[in-house]
This record gives sequence, C-alpha cells and structure tokens, in this order.
Amino acid sequence: MSRPGPAAPPALRSLSRRRVIIGGAAAGGALLVTSWPVGAQDPTGPDGGRSTDFSLAEPLHPAPTDLPGTDAFGTTLTESPDRGIMFPVFPNNATSWTRTQDTYGACRSGCTRPHQGEDLMAPKMTKLLSVVDGRIVEFRHRASGNSLYIQGDDGWFYCYLHINNDRPGTDDASNLAQYAWAPKLRQYVGNESAARGVRVLRGELVAYCGDSGNAEGSGSHLHFEIRKPATGTFSSETQRLWSSASVNPRVSLQNAAPAAERPQVDPAVFAPWTTATAFVNAQYRDFLGRSPSAADLSYYGDLLNSGAWSPDRLAAHLLESAECDSVTQAVARVYLAAYDRLPDSGGLVYWLDRRRNGWTLDRIGQQFTRAPEFTSRYGSLTDAEFVDRVYQNVLGRNAEGAGREYWLAALASGTTRGKVLIHFSQSPENQNRLRNLMHVIGTHGVMLVRTPSTTEREVWLGLLDAGESTQAMIGMIRVGAEYKARFA
Repeated sequence: MSRPGPAAPPALRSLSRRRVIIGGAAAGGALLVTSWPVGAQDPTGPDGGRSTDFSLAEPLHPAPTDLPGTDAFGTTLTESPDRGIMFPVFPNNATSWTRTQDTYGACRSGCTRPHQGEDLMAPKMTKLLSVVDGRIVEFRHRASGNSLYIQGDDGWFYCYLHINNDRPGTDDASNLAQYAWAPKLRQYVGNESAARGVRVLRGELVAYCGDSGNAEGSGSHLHFEIRKPATGTFSSETQRLWSSASVNPRVSLQNAAPAAERPQVDPAVFAPWTTATAFVNAQYRDFLGRSPSAADLSYYGDLLNSGAWSPDRLAAHLLESAECDSVTQAVARVYLAAYDRLPDSGGLVYWLDRRRNGWTLDRIGQQFTRAPEFTSRYGSLTDAEFVDRVYQNVLGRNAEGAGREYWLAALASGTTRGKVLIHFSQSPENQNRLRNLMHVIGTHGVMLVRTPSTTEREVWLGLLDAGESTQAMIGMIRVGAEYKARFA
C-alpha cells in the first residue's frame, strides 16, 4: 500500500501563548522528569517489579533519533508517517484541532524535553475511539493520570493520555471508572494488569477525554502518541512499549479516516462470563469439545465485541456446524437407528466423550450392534428382514427395490450390520428428517449435560418446526438457572 511522502520534521521550539491556545499544547509549569514512564517499572529491571507512581502524566521514552533511520515503508522516523488510522476523537468536530496544527516536538519542562504527541483539545467526556484493531498492552487508572496504550495488529503502539477523571460538569478529580472508561474496560480498574491482551477494534469506544495527570491546568484534551515498536527481544509487549520511540502523529491524524463509533456491547451479555474471549472458549468446549484456534478466537471475539453477532448467534452457529453435527448429533442419530429411542443422559455423555477422543462412527456402530438392546431388536432377523426393518425404523418408509437389493448384496459380501446402521443413521435423508430434533437433543446435551425431558423436547421441537430459531432455544437455556449453576 503506497503512503504519502513524509513532511519535514518539526524543529524543537518554544510556544507563544497564542500558539498554546490555538495549537492545544498542554503546557503548564515545571514537570518532574524521569527516565521511564509514569508508574511503569524501570525497563532495565525485571518484569513484575514494584510500580512507581510519579506526578508526570506524559510518559517519556527514547528520542526518535535513537532508532534506525527508516521503517518498513521507507519512512524516516524523524518524519511523520501515515499509519492509516481512524481519527481518535468522536465526533470529529468535538476537537478544535485542525490539520494545520502540530504540537509534536514542542518544548516541555523548560525545553528539557520535546512534546512527543499531538494534543487534541476537546470537551470532557468526549468519546475516544480505538484508532486500529489491536490489543491493550497497558491500562492505567491512577491519581497521577489515566492512560491507555494499544498495540495495533500492525505492531505499532497508539497511546491515549489525560483520560477523564472528573464527574460531568466538575473538576473534582473523583476518578470514577464510569466517567473514564468504556463499559468493557471498567472491570480492570483495580486490576490493571488483567487488561493486558484485551482485544479492541477500530472505532470501538475505549475512554473519555479529560484533563487527568499534568493536564489539570491546560484544558481537557487527548494527548495522542504513535510509537514505532522497538526491535529486539522483550519479556512482554508492554516492556517493548517502554523502549519504543515516538514518531510525529500529525500526518496520520491529517489523513485519518473520520471517527465512526462501533456498536458497543455490555459485558453483561456474555454472562455467566464477563468477556467475549471467555464466552468463545466456553462455547467451543461445549459444542465442539475443543479449544478454538487463535484465529477463531480473535475472529469470533471481534464479531461479539463489535455487536455484529450476538452470543446466542455464535452458539447456534457452532451447534449447526458440520463439526458439531458429526459428533453430537451423529451419536444421537446412532441411538435412534440402533435402539429406536433417544439417548439417555449418561449414554449421550459417554459416547460423546468416545467420539471426541477419536472413535469413528463405524467403531461406535459396531459396539451398539453387540449390545443386548440391539440384539433383541435386530439379532434374530434375516438379512432381508434386517434391511426392511432399518428402512422403517430409521427412514420411516419402505425400501425401494434398487436400494433393498444393494444393501442385501453388501451384507452378503461381508459388510457388517453396524456399517449398514451407521450409513442409514448418517444419510442426508435421515439428517434432514431429524434436523430439528437433533438440535434440541444436541443443545440440551452440551449446554445442560443431559437430554431434554419429554416436555422440553416436545415444546422446542414444535417451536423449531414452526419456524423458531435455534438461537431462541439457546438463549432461553443460557439465561436459565440450570445453565448458570454449571459455572457458579
């Protein structure tokens, strides 16, 4: 993808009072200068050390000239690359920042350090959106200032400082979570490290604009940084962040796509879990008997967090997948074919476990044909009688001439009755006949670890036959006390 030619780097300069007002610079008195970011561990020390909470709210990091001269796009790091981001402030006209303004490189702390971001002036409680798809690498809710650091899927870091700490209409510094963070992130106040790795999407609400930290006297604004990821090996991406130098975000902001907020999802919709990630993992275990791949976890997590899919839609998608059908529904169909009845709870759980641990349906079918229940039903029959009975019991119809002759020939040539039984039970004709019934059996089997009662089966089968969706059935079970008790 081609990128516009970079502009000349800004010189380190002092600001007039007029430029401070127009450019939105967050100047204001002498600041404590440290050798690492506010509240971070010393990047030269071990991971997990004691956090130190300083009064400075603009983290320091290596100067841009400390890094190699160009990045993968051929952009000189002392210039202003275009990272293809979305504008972080929503709505766009909430900020007074214009495309001609540039506060990157301006004097700070008596010109002892350069300003390493752009200041986007906007009223308190203005929405701040994630500019990229990525993951949180640092989340800070502190008296010294609230800030958020996102590592995009492109590897670069996008930093949000001075996040709100006041009640609406006040400057009380009460620092209540509901006025600082999007609903999804409020749970991490008091447990900041748990936010690391949380997925966020381009356009997702993450926080609210404010004046926390050293911006209390400068007016509400977002201090926005872009950092080029440092090369080398680090104990975590958070530690890489602290060694990564800033680049001028001006061109990225100038060319940014207009801010457009994604639909927001309340974490309560994932109950009894609190995150989309936990929900996806649980549904994969229940419906497919395995963990999702990293790609599936990210893909479906994004759909849930964006509101594009509901939790019940994901569960229904897994229920109706070929993978789930080949295990859960397949076992239930074998029961009906072999014993002319639905599975009992213990039997369903037992054979699901065998199937998920590698047993083929042919092997399962052979085991069923050795059981007394099968022998009493089919054991004394001739091959012709067996074929006729299977057609009636499994497909609910008489055998057509060609089909009957085919299966008689197969049995005569050594095909086992178990294989014949499996073929009939898993045939497209039988799958179509039993689709709704199998969805009722499968949903109860994996979500409640039991088969449905007669009443549950009849009610839900009637509803599905009348056009109700499996999502509705899953939703009713998911909010029920029995399901929640499994995870209490």
